[in-house]
Order: sequence, then C-alpha cells, then structure tokens
Amino acid sequence: MPKFVHRNPFRIFVRRDTAIKHNNITGAHGENLMVDIQPVCSLRVTAIPRKPISRRLYMAHTSPTLVAPPFVIAAYIQPSAHDMAWPTRQLNYYLGQPLLIVIKRRPKQFSIFRSNSFSRMYNHARCSEDMWRASDRATAARNLVGLLTALCTNDTGHSSATTPPHSPRHIDTPSVSNCREILSAIQALVPTLSSDKPIFATFHDGEVHDPLGGGSYAFKDDIVEPILHALVNDEVCLKREKNHQSNRKNDKTDSMGCSKTIHECSAQLKSEIPTRDIIIHAGAQPNNSPHAGTLVVFCYAFSFARSIYHRIKANAANANYKPPRVSVEITFVDTAPVTGCGIEIDGIQYQRSYRNVPRALDTYMADYREILSLLSAWSGISFTTAFQSDFFAQPTIPSLLRYVVANHDILGRQLSPKYKKLALRAACPVPDCGLAEKHGRLNVYGDFDHGCKNGSTNYAGDKDTITFHCPRHGPHTISIAKPADVARLEANAPVRNLIRSMSHLLDTSKHHVRVTGADYAGMYQEVFLYRPLAAWSAATGLATGRTPHILYAPLIVDWSGAKLSKTLYVNKGGYEAMKLFGTDGLCSYAQLKSQFGGHGEEGLMRIWREVQAWVADPRKLFRTFSVEYLQRVIMTPVDEARGIGSDDGYLGEN
Repeated sequence: MPKFVHRNPFRIFVRRDTAIKHNNITGAHGENLMVDIQPVCSLRVTAIPRKPISRRLYMAHTSPTLVAPPFVIAAYIQPSAHDMAWPTRQLNYYLGQPLLIVIKRRPKQFSIFRSNSFSRMYNHARCSEDMWRASDRATAARNLVGLLTALCTNDTGHSSATTPPHSPRHIDTPSVSNCREILSAIQALVPTLSSDKPIFATFHDGEVHDPLGGGSYAFKDDIVEPILHALVNDEVCLKREKNHQSNRKNDKTDSMGCSKTIHECSAQLKSEIPTRDIIIHAGAQPNNSPHAGTLVVFCYAFSFARSIYHRIKANAANANYKPPRVSVEITFVDTAPVTGCGIEIDGIQYQRSYRNVPRALDTYMADYREILSLLSAWSGISFTTAFQSDFFAQPTIPSLLRYVVANHDILGRQLSPKYKKLALRAACPVPDCGLAEKHGRLNVYGDFDHGCKNGSTNYAGDKDTITFHCPRHGPHTISIAKPADVARLEANAPVRNLIRSMSHLLDTSKHHVRVTGADYAGMYQEVFLYRPLAAWSAATGLATGRTPHILYAPLIVDWSGAKLSKTLYVNKGGYEAMKLFGTDGLCSYAQLKSQFGGHGEEGLMRIWREVQAWVADPRKLFRTFSVEYLQRVIMTPVDEARGIGSDDGYLGEN
C-alpha cells in the first residue's frame, strides 16, 4: 500500500502519563513530526474490533480502555461517523466532534497506510475541514451568546434582542463565577475565528502599577540631577588629575595651587553646572522603518536633552553663568549586513554592509529624517547625524585601535564568547564586491609594538597593519597609521561599544551621554564594556576613576515579555497578527503613519508625550511597557488618553 506523508489536518497524540509537552517523531520519509503529548485521560478508546477495516487501520470508539504506550494515534475529523467522539471533559477542543482514529503499533516511526476506502474518507475529511472549523466556531459562539443573553434583560425579563435601542434596560451585575464563565467562553471562541493561525484572548484590569525597587527606587524623584552631578564630577576629577600630574612632573607640591584647585572643585560641585557642551547620543541600524522601541529611544534622547538643558539653564541663571550647549547626535550603523547579500563558505560568514550596497540606505532614511526633525522641533534641541566612517575618523581612534589590536587575543575572548576573535572587518576594496568576513576569524594582525599593552600609544610605523580576507579576491590590508584606511573599518556591536566609550572618556572638550535600549543593560555591559574598560584604564593610566554615562530606555514587549523587534529578526509572519489586533502601527513608523491617514506626526506626538511623562516621573524608566499599553496610548482619542499611565491624569506637555 502507498505511504502517506503526514500533513494537516492530522492531529497526532502519543499516550504518556505526563503533563502536556512536545516531542519529535521521525516520519516514514525522514520528516520530523511534531507530536502533542497529552495526559493519559485524553486517550481513552475502545478495544480494537476483531475485524479491522484494513490490516493497519481500525475504527475506534470512546471507552475507558487505555491505549498501550507503543501505539501512535493519528486523529482527524470524520463527520460521517456520528457515534465517534472524544469524551467531552477530556478534550474540549474536539467537543462533540467525531474522530477517525488510526492506530499503528510502532514506537519510533510513524506512517499512515491507506486503502481505497480510507483514501476516500481522508479526502472527504480534508475537504470538510472548513466545515469542522465552522462547526467548532458555531458551538463556541452559541455558548458565549447564551451566557451574554442572560445578562441583557429588560424590566419585563424579555431578551434584550427584542428590546428597541431607546428602551430602558436593566443589566444584571454578573457574579464572579458568571464573569469567569463569560471570559472563558470568549477565550474558547477567539481561537476559532482565524483559520490560518490561531489567536488567543487575554484580559487585564486597566490598572498601571509602577512599584519601586532598584533603579526606580533610587531615582524615583529625579534622573537629571544624578547625571548632572556625574558630569561635573568628571570635570573635577580631570582638574585634580592634571594638578597631580603637574606637581609630579615638577617634583614638588604647590600647596597654594592645590588649595585653590580644591576650592574651585568644591564650588563647581555645589553649583552642578558643567562647563563643557553636552551631547546626547543614540544610534540605529537604518535597515527598517523604525519601530516603537526605536522611537522610544529617540524620544528619550531628545526629552532628556531638553530636561538637562532647562535644569542647567535654571542653575546658571542663579549663578550668572552662561549654560553649555546641549545637542543630540544620532549615529547610523550603516555597517549592518544587507539581507540576502551575504554568503557562507566553509562555515565562514561574509557580509555586504549597507554602505557598500548602492542605494540600500535610501529605502528608510526619509522616515528617520522626518522623525528627528519633528523631535527636534518639539524639544527645541538641535541634532546632528553621523555614520560609522565619521566615528572611525575621529583623531583618538588610531591610538585606541592599537591598544585593542595589540590585545586582540584577550579582548577577542571577552567580546566574542562564540568565536573568541576580535570582530573587526573591512570590506573588499575591489569595485562591486564589498564582501567582508563578518566575525574577524581570518584576520591577520601585523607587527604591533607590544609596548602599547603597557600604556604606550605611539605608532610602530607601517607595520601596524590588519590583513582581511575576501573569498573572491584574496587578502587586503589596511594600516592603522593611515586615517583613510581606518575609516574603512567596521566593528560588531561589542567592539564598537568599547572603542566608542574609550573615545568619549578621552574627550576633554565635551560631555557624552548615551541612550540605548534596556536589553543592553546588566551582564551585557559588565562583560563587554566595564571589565575591558577597567583593564584598559589600569594598563594605560587613562580615564582613571571615570566611566561612561549611559541611560537605558524601557523595552516595548509583546504578550510573552519578549521585546518588540524588527520584522527582519523574527520568524516570517511573526507579527502578522498585530494587524488584526490593531497594533501593527508599532511595528514601523511607516505603518504608524498609515494609521493616521499618512501623517505620522500625531502618532509620534503621543509617544513623545508619553516618554516625557516617564522622564518627569523617572520610576517609569526602570520597567518595560507592553505593546497593548502603547496601543492604548497611541490609538485612544486624546481626551480618553489623559490619565493613561500617569498619576496626575495627563501624559505630559509638549
């Protein structure tokens, strides 16, 4: 007999005395079959008839008899067999639905053998799957309607379905048990509404809690003042460090100068007025129209810049002092890989970056420019944009690269737990190629002066090279001593984060504060940033006693607590259900604009006001926010939105 490859509408069950789990069974043709393992009570069938329909196909009816463990049961709907059904209390999903059960005594392989009669029954069942779904939906709907009808009665006790809309109604307050039945009925109905992919109903009470703990407790009243104090403290530490170095150089102690420096430092600490300009940094990979998580980061950067500027301005007015300039810089990671342009050879991955693929960046940049222009106008804070070539063109980068490359063995193990290699790369310079080895596994580092491990930042000359490998055109080399070569470099997120933080700490002309998502907090920064920074500072004597200033924006999460991500990074169609739920506007700014008639200003304005409320009430910055919460903030009419998420009943002022 021919073998049938497993496919829908089969539901496969294996008897086990355990809770519901999943298990893989190999099919007759080597395919993997996902098997739902149900409790033993779900697999009660009658004894097998003496005369089977075919050698391996049996009809079975409900009874207390248990199927022995080696049996594999495949079940699907067969509406014509009216006397077959799962027990009502054992499997509610198949409530009242007749089943044809196929039993085959084979523990590790599963296949279905069909005779002509079975083939006809199977085809009939497959064609009637929609009928089964409709029947299942109708059953759940009737159950819900029956529960709801009991709630709506008029004064005479008749059903509200016959009551005119203008007539007075008496609505009975349901008991807790009745409420629970209604909610359960809704949850039973909702999965039947979609034939392609099940959806599920959850409920909440609309209450928003912001319990204190950790950061929300420490900074519940103000987040601006601690950052201001840290910036001023950096200036004070630098003054003391310079004074100490000067005295050590002259081999004497200037008691008068030291006393003056201490007095000046003490006065500046009390004033909480930094003297350097302040740049608030944020970044993004421009490979999509920004989703709600990215919009929150941008709003946080501009809102914090606005708050710190007004705080400094108020402090400076009392001290008759001109406040420093505050601005926002958005750095685009144009070295992100272009989907579909990479290759893998012998387990080595090669990528082509957005900056190396003509017009790849043009797709979404208009959305970013529009967003940044709006936020700048609303906050009154100017902004600039930069790309990776601008970052690597900074004057401090070559000396930092020498330290990083000279310690590539140690840093590679710290910054790349998987490959244990420093993920520096450069695209192949051959026109129309642009391939770069993604993880730096084939890099060859030249004859570096190992004195830099002990703090030296002097170049050793043209021997300071890195050789990269192109799978098509062979090796190509850059020299760290040549700025044009350094500008070609690319780095993965941990390496880029480390070099950027070093550069910010060495900049004595400006203050740098970075805003990023909360998924980069905790162990990520401890392992990939703070420990390497401490080792660098100890080895070089640079940035002693100072650390980067980083603010973490709350994550936007889905129903399961996973962060809202780019559609590029989730399973295909992973966010399709958000269209049905009306939350697809949070997946991208382009979709947000479409929900407001092609104008994204209204939706973005609501997110901006919400984030302003978080900055004004900082305990809200140390938690996550669900997609459902933001949907209510964005899509609810303005008059109703007042009071969502804020104790004073307002989302914030522009």
